[in-house]
Amino acid sequence: INQDLTVSGVYFRQRDNYDEDNFEGDDSLGISAEQQFFNNGRWKSGNPLIADGLTDLNTYNADYFRLQVAHNWYVDSNTTVSTRIYGSDHERNRFSVRDPAPNFHMRGRNRKYTIYGADSRVEFANLPLFGDRTQDVQAGISYEHHSFRNCTSFGKLNEVLDSGNTGNCFAEDGVNGYVDDGALEKFETGAFTAFLQSSMHLTKTFSVTPGVRFVSYDVKRNGVYAGPNPIHVGDVPYPADTEAGELVGKEESSFNHVLPGVALSWRGIYNTYVYGSYHRGVTPSVARGEFFPLPEEVGDNFQVGVRTTAFKGLTLDLAYFFSRIDDYQIKEAFTAPSGANIFGTVDQAEINGFEIYSRLDSQPYIGGRLNFFGEATYTFADSVITESNVPAEVGKYLPEVP
Repeated sequence: INQDLTVSGVYFRQRDNYDEDNFEGDDSLGISAEQQFFNNGRWKSGNPLIADGLTDLNTYNADYFRLQVAHNWYVDSNTTVSTRIYGSDHERNRFSVRDPAPNFHMRGRNRKYTIYGADSRVEFANLPLFGDRTQDVQAGISYEHHSFRNCTSFGKLNEVLDSGNTGNCFAEDGVNGYVDDGALEKFETGAFTAFLQSSMHLTKTFSVTPGVRFVSYDVKRNGVYAGPNPIHVGDVPYPADTEAGELVGKEESSFNHVLPGVALSWRGIYNTYVYGSYHRGVTPSVARGEFFPLPEEVGDNFQVGVRTTAFKGLTLDLAYFFSRIDDYQIKEAFTAPSGANIFGTVDQAEINGFEIYSRLDSQPYIGGRLNFFGEATYTFADSVITESNVPAEVGKYLPEVP
């Protein structure tokens, strides 16, 4: 009568003969790698493992679970409490042959992502503001936990790795039949957030929505060493005296932010809204890589726009936006000697742009039960580095578009 409960879940399973080691062809054949692929599929030339048919052992395996319980309690006509509890588990393992027969061995790139969390929010609609004016107040809290396990495993000589035999993350070269060193790193983060906002209807056509959000989160990185010689996990070298299985390189950082914002909406023209907003936002940095932690991105974001359905069958939305972001994160176009991606930051970046969205529906013109429609969007963003400790970068474009 006054509440509802929804339980939803999903399971996804993937078993794929994915062959990342066989992307490139044989230049001596005089035809492109793409043509070799179309001619021979996975068996295109250039890979010494092909002669022995071992690329058939290269596979990609994934299992994904998600479960969510959502509850809504309609306390009265103006009060709603919504609560959600959820979790997911994603394991994806990729296996590939590292040496030709007869004495091959296999490597696993095994990764496991786990997320769980809960959030609850309450809305009080039509609260008195002043005179006959009202406001809608929303407040909420949430907690979310992420963990990531990144394992480089190996099998023994002639041991086939697959979804049922994922290899040894702690393999040691020359010990117990292994011919390479495994590695393992673990990441964890927990985030708590709370928010409060009020949509104040100052007139029948004009509303102001101020709000504030508090965010507190921490990031932990643990490296687990697995061999007798110094290796790199990410780009972090470990001491030579580290023993197999020893937990090393433990790092932790915590962050706290108060993020204000305000939005405006005016509906003074027939079927047309004029809107604008300012919000302060934060984006955590990538945890993997040589530098831990990178400073998080903190940005001031503005927009102003107009949305209208005043014209028959036509929806238009035009918006200008501007963002000034401190410690803007950039991924380099090259990699470290270990092959890992390199992430860094520039002190500040500014993004100026506009977006136009349009939709045309047929039903207002021709009627009937069917509605054919077309949509088009155009986005322009001028994204420039404005401050950097490398003077030559100032004034240059960002290497990606938001």
